[in-house]
Amino acid sequence: MKLQFTIREKLMIFYILLGILAVSSLGLYSFNSVRNAILARSFQQLTSVREVKKARIENFFKDRERDVLFISHVLTDTWGTYSSLRVGGKSVYSRIDLLMQEQQYYSDMFIIPTSKSLPALHYYVENNVVQQSQLSIDSIEFPKHFLSELFCIDTVSFFDYMLCNNHYMLGLAAPVSYFSDSIDAVIVAGISLQAINSIMLETNSYGGLGKSGESYLVGADNVMRSSSRFFDNAIMNQRVETKAVQSAFQHKIGTQIITDYRGVEVLSSYSTVSVFKTEWAILSEIDAQEVLIPVFDIRNDIILMSAIIIFVLCIIAFIFARKITSPLLALQSLAIDIAKGKYGKTIAIESQDEVGDLTEAFNHMSLKIYDKTKDLREREKRLQHFYAATSDGIILHDSENILLVSQAVCNMTEYTEHELLDMPIVDILLIPNPVRYMGHPDKTFVFETDCVKKDGTSFPVEVIDNPVEYEGTIVWASVIRNITERKESEKRLQTERTKRISSFIDGQDDERKRLSQELHDGIGQSLVGIKMRLDTIHLTENSENEHILEMVRTFVQQTISEVRRVSNNLLPSVLQDIGLKRAMEKLCSEISQDSGMNISLDTEMYTKIANDKIKTTIYRIVQEAIHNAIKHSHATDMNIMLIQEVSRVRLIIEDNGVGFDTENIPHRGNGLYSMQERVSILGGTITISSEIQGGTYIDVKIPLKKRS
Repeated sequence: MKLQFTIREKLMIFYILLGILAVSSLGLYSFNSVRNAILARSFQQLTSVREVKKARIENFFKDRERDVLFISHVLTDTWGTYSSLRVGGKSVYSRIDLLMQEQQYYSDMFIIPTSKSLPALHYYVENNVVQQSQLSIDSIEFPKHFLSELFCIDTVSFFDYMLCNNHYMLGLAAPVSYFSDSIDAVIVAGISLQAINSIMLETNSYGGLGKSGESYLVGADNVMRSSSRFFDNAIMNQRVETKAVQSAFQHKIGTQIITDYRGVEVLSSYSTVSVFKTEWAILSEIDAQEVLIPVFDIRNDIILMSAIIIFVLCIIAFIFARKITSPLLALQSLAIDIAKGKYGKTIAIESQDEVGDLTEAFNHMSLKIYDKTKDLREREKRLQHFYAATSDGIILHDSENILLVSQAVCNMTEYTEHELLDMPIVDILLIPNPVRYMGHPDKTFVFETDCVKKDGTSFPVEVIDNPVEYEGTIVWASVIRNITERKESEKRLQTERTKRISSFIDGQDDERKRLSQELHDGIGQSLVGIKMRLDTIHLTENSENEHILEMVRTFVQQTISEVRRVSNNLLPSVLQDIGLKRAMEKLCSEISQDSGMNISLDTEMYTKIANDKIKTTIYRIVQEAIHNAIKHSHATDMNIMLIQEVSRVRLIIEDNGVGFDTENIPHRGNGLYSMQERVSILGGTITISSEIQGGTYIDVKIPLKKRS
């Protein structure tokens, strides 16, 4: 689903995104700048360390070259006394002792004569004392080719690490020539590993390489030539095949971030160092993670500051977006009001900018629209009358084919205009007498017929046909009016009239039947009793006549009371005698005593009604309601309330009887239609509601003023 944003939300998003972009760009630039600066500084430091160590290595071996040359010259001068040298000649031994013990640059030193008849001398340090031993040349475990190459040198030579007496040794060799035309002996000086490590190996964090940095040497065979800070016995055992080593042996000098021999990302500064004619790669490296610790701290600070800035920016963006959009929202609300027809409204101008100009223009437009509304309303009224007048369908036809139709005809028949134009007129209009109709083209016809819809159903219409001229010929214009509602109203009116007449006749018959029954059962019987008593007077003695006359008087009195009762039922004179309020109280009291039904009458809000018809109607409705409640509803409780208002009188009757279905009210026997007829004659309304087992509620409203 496509997201919908308000202009305020769009502005906020724009400002926030713009701020995030600016903060992110600045933060990224700052981060990269700091990172590049720290990396550049670290590379410079590594390069400085590498160059220092390179210079120290080169100077170290130059110094060792001078040492070996010095010993070679001393031996050359004293070779004639080699035998004294073997037994501890002080002139040479003191110098070798100085080099090996005090300077600690050498681990071994051999004096190997070219003559196998002479023993070789081996100087080594044991218990911090330089020891001397004699051994045969064959017992020295040098590589086989090494001695043959030694006896051919003519100056100081460097030899890389080689196995000698089960350990690796590197060092320098120099010839001893007592006789200038031949080599009498060779000096082999083995460089001490501690001497190399004192230059290359870093074991603390104060040498410029931190906790993870190191400098080391790598031979052309990609094997370490100096000790590792991380692995023991790395010399001639640990292979280093990194990009930095490869670049160094390609005679490149530089720095880069690589993965070292441990598989760790490091900053590496590399070049080569020349030891005589041998080239080693010299590298100074430090773990990238250690170098970038300040960068990570700065990154975290940048993220924190960026979050704070973005939060503040969100608040500022909300304030600015609200300030910008508030007038626009007010304009939107005004536009909605105008669209709803509430013209003439204006809003305050809050800013002197484009939005303010727009607000002023909108206010002016609203007032203009308000001024023009009166004319538009007048036109609208005329158009409404026109549309009402043309809501009837109009068909132009030539008695056979349809030529033109209005939209109202399409709406009536549910055909499209194109479908109607392809149909004959008789397919939708049932013409009662087409021969007479088509034979009088100059006469207006008004008739009622049925119009057929597209689904085959029909509805009644009234048709007015007039001849008109259309494209040079006389055709018929049929104005079609849907009279379905009128027909239904007439039908309902006729049904209602029939019901009312039937109800009125039934009421009269019931009243006559009831009156006849009362006359027969009451007054008739009383008169018969009087007659029978009078007939017995001549048959009795005079002493008993008085008693018979007394009985006749009693019957006559009863007959008079019965006549009054019947008379009251026909036209309750009690209303004239004691008034509506007392008459209702008397009626409720008598019926309550006779039937046992509890009747509650409330007439506190009733004063006086002058209209006798209204009083009679109310009295009769109460009589009928009580009669129905006793006879049909079997109610035990009934509440009657009579309320007199300013312009009407209201009667409310409610019982707790069995009730009935209001959708199926019988036409005879319960007097409901009689009630409705009485109220209708007085221009009032009666509402009867009931539910099965839910009692009956009657609400009667009769106007006090005469209807106009």
